[in-house]
Amino acid sequence: NVIPHGVSTAFSPPDSGCHRQDFVLAVSDIYVQKNLTNLLQAMVILRSENPDIKLKIAGRFVDEVYHQKLINIIAAQGLQDNVEFLGGVGGDELSILYRRCAVFVFPSTVETFGNPLIEAMASGAPIACSNTAAMPEIAGDAALFFDPYDVDDMAAAIDRLLADQELCQDLSTKALARAKNYSWEKTAECTLDV
Repeated sequence: NVIPHGVSTAFSPPDSGCHRQDFVLAVSDIYVQKNLTNLLQAMVILRSENPDIKLKIAGRFVDEVYHQKLINIIAAQGLQDNVEFLGGVGGDELSILYRRCAVFVFPSTVETFGNPLIEAMASGAPIACSNTAAMPEIAGDAALFFDPYDVDDMAAAIDRLLADQELCQDLSTKALARAKNYSWEKTAECTLDV
């Protein structure tokens, strides 16, 4: 039996007074399966057309060696003004980030579920997402998918969302509808049934 996770009600869409800002958000602990190296290379491509583009990465530094590799890429590519590591972020701050980001990007290569993905969906964020592992099953029609091993494809998906507000609104609406399929109450009921 496959039982999906739920999502906290703390993750909800922005109200009418909260406007999305111009940053790209990634939420994941810092280790190799999260594919942040390719995301940084995609940022190099995106910066050529959007010099002020900003990527915020929220997540704990689980693998210090991998974190240092990311720092080295940032230094080598001159991305210091374009990438910000936020470290581990609490629930309230995280929910605000989801509500305010222009695009949520989920470049992971391996996930059994992907909690940040449904948190972003429940927040109505426009989503650019890896097309591997569990992600297409979770996001369905509520994300723009890319090949996580293809940096150009990843950059093109993010760029398309940054440029196409109509598509963003469509994906946001679909994300909110799809997120209703995930609740901890439903997870508990399914678990009890098993």
